[in-house]
Amino acid sequence: MRARFKPHLEQLQRTRTSTGRDMLEGWCLDRNERVIEFPDEILADLYRQLPKFILNAYPDTDYFYDKLAEVLGLRSSNIFVTTGSTEGIKVLFEALARPGDRIIALEPTYPMYNVYSDIFQTQYHTVPFSENLTIDVSSFIEKIDKKTALVLLANPNLPVESMLPIREIKMIANRCRTFDSVLVIDEAYHLFGADSAIGLLQEYDNMVILRSFSKAYGLAGVRLGYMVSQETNIEYLSKTRSLVEASGTSMAIANFMLENPELVESYVNQVAEGARFLQDSLTTFGVRWHGGHVTNGIMVFLPDNPAVNQCVQYLRDHKIYVRGGFGPPYDCCFRVTIGPKETMEKFSSSFRDWYFDIFKPCPHESKLL
Repeated sequence: MRARFKPHLEQLQRTRTSTGRDMLEGWCLDRNERVIEFPDEILADLYRQLPKFILNAYPDTDYFYDKLAEVLGLRSSNIFVTTGSTEGIKVLFEALARPGDRIIALEPTYPMYNVYSDIFQTQYHTVPFSENLTIDVSSFIEKIDKKTALVLLANPNLPVESMLPIREIKMIANRCRTFDSVLVIDEAYHLFGADSAIGLLQEYDNMVILRSFSKAYGLAGVRLGYMVSQETNIEYLSKTRSLVEASGTSMAIANFMLENPELVESYVNQVAEGARFLQDSLTTFGVRWHGGHVTNGIMVFLPDNPAVNQCVQYLRDHKIYVRGGFGPPYDCCFRVTIGPKETMEKFSSSFRDWYFDIFKPCPHESKLL
């Protein structure tokens, strides 16, 4: 069988994510998930509403498309449901990019953009953030040329939080239209306070918007997302779908959340409160931070990479999981998923114990190993 292996795929380095965490007693602040469990009464309501045939029958997707269209103010023909927005990205590469095409994205951003670029043998070009962690939109636009197939813009973006206003998104969309490039706006975090570009879809036939149920909806475990675009685009992209777009259970759970928007609003408000607490705490400690305004993630800056590695391990030993391992110049940072205030209090307390023990007694002679 190995004779059939594709060399470019064989060279890819992939590892499983979200492993090695104590899901029962730990605090998972490393994957931008909902960090607290749903209350028992909400789960009970959900289970009561699941139809009895949910496990034994292939799902009928019409009701979910109709509900999603109602919530979005679109037609169901403008929507393509996918197994997480990650699959939506794969669909776009599969359907729109050819080997050798250029892909434009921010750096750093969602890492699966680069992974799919390698899988589909495209040329991945990035625009870095400036020193003050902002985006030079002019530089971003200049990267787009006649060889560009896809422009992948996470808006808001993580791990470095950023959000472009609609007027700048229109500038990028106009540049893309000049070269028949497709502008993909990844709005996985939009419900945390960002403006959406969904109102631009009628004006731009070269735009696709990705959404996810993993973040504000808190449904990372059901692996469900969708894309929206003009009807002709969705009709074409949908040709890549599997027998059924997603599992019946996933759609039923997501439908429950769509019918109970107060659950999402409540959690978004809790995250906003937790963000304010964490930002104030880090400022009090004298620690630089960035983010937590339009996403559920915040970057914490330490003096160097050894400090980050030691802090991440210290927190892990206390069953608090945060995300380190970023490449330069962000190897001196780790990312924390923001949750309700009580969760942030637990993180803040453990981080403070480590930070003051290492740095504050004698800042010039730290105890780093």
